[in-house]
Amino acid sequence: PVWLCLFLLMSFVVLFLEGENLIPTGGDVLPPSILPVVILSGSDFEMGFQYGEQAGAYIEKTKEEKWTSAFKDFTWEEVIRALKANQYYIKKYTPEWIEMMEGMAEGAASKGYKISYTDILLMNCTLPKPETSHFPEGAEKDTLPLKKCSVCSAWGSATKDGRLIGVDTLDSPDVPYGVVIVAFPEKGNAYMCAADAGELGDHFLMNNKGLFLGNSGGGNSPRDIDYDYGLCWSCSLPYLARFAGGAEESKDMVMKWHINLPENFHFVDTEGNAYVVEKTSAVQSVRRPGDFGEKDFLFSTNNYLNEEMKVTKEGEFIKKHGGYGAYAAPRNMMIWDMLHNYHGHIDVEFAKMILRSPGSSPPEPPQGGWDAMF
Repeated sequence: PVWLCLFLLMSFVVLFLEGENLIPTGGDVLPPSILPVVILSGSDFEMGFQYGEQAGAYIEKTKEEKWTSAFKDFTWEEVIRALKANQYYIKKYTPEWIEMMEGMAEGAASKGYKISYTDILLMNCTLPKPETSHFPEGAEKDTLPLKKCSVCSAWGSATKDGRLIGVDTLDSPDVPYGVVIVAFPEKGNAYMCAADAGELGDHFLMNNKGLFLGNSGGGNSPRDIDYDYGLCWSCSLPYLARFAGGAEESKDMVMKWHINLPENFHFVDTEGNAYVVEKTSAVQSVRRPGDFGEKDFLFSTNNYLNEEMKVTKEGEFIKKHGGYGAYAAPRNMMIWDMLHNYHGHIDVEFAKMILRSPGSSPPEPPQGGWDAMF
């Protein structure tokens, strides 16, 4: 079922031929109307080289945006210091990405783009809040944009045919130059994911073991302890897709890692195993289907639901601090209502309808299916 989704997706995208850069090399590069696909295979370095070759022009645009954003709040020395700290955690938890990033830089350079390993590292790291990561005075703002991401999955009795359906939205991408990565590594699982050009991976993700992964930020936590140097999503997410065999293994892996900022990790597989790991650099908790009335479905957006994730170091609830996570609550309710009220009716067309018509629940499916309504 997972690879059926792959072939359906590829019928709607522009393919980048392996080793051939099809993006114009002169002047401005317009964002694609449909995400192009990069095809990768081989060793870590070889896959990185192919990525850099095929998407060099888009990676160049991501590089420009990332450095411009970094220099709004940090000096060169502060950026380099932060990158060294992030690299420490990449080597500790996801070491394969070091060679892949080196390959990306060389592949892009082989096509004439001035992209270094440091550029690629910046594209795959975030710069934490200075006050929580012991940055020098002067760097006071967190450079990470607020993303409004929503994830849900349904399977078993919730879907028409019992098959797993996953939905993942990234409503506020960092940059407009995105790609879809399809990877066949020598070591690990074959997988596919979306990414900003230059990122190792972002969400959505799935692999050939039947694992679906989604991700959403944990919101703007007021606790300093929730932000630190650590592993960024662009390194953690594709590593899980590549090396985890299912939701259980994914959960166990990510709970051993030190990450850099609040996130929700959404894992579900074709065996019906499903978890949301609510996690920051300091605390973590696990949600399971049924914890909030779900039956064979799961949902996650940009706030935490487990009570232990909402307590400050003073023992107060985060929800009392300026409406923490309030902007995610309507999406939580909408997704829960959809998957609960239409239990047993969920299929691919229903999932597409959710994405087309957010905010309110539809009537019963008309004759001819959901497409007849829109």
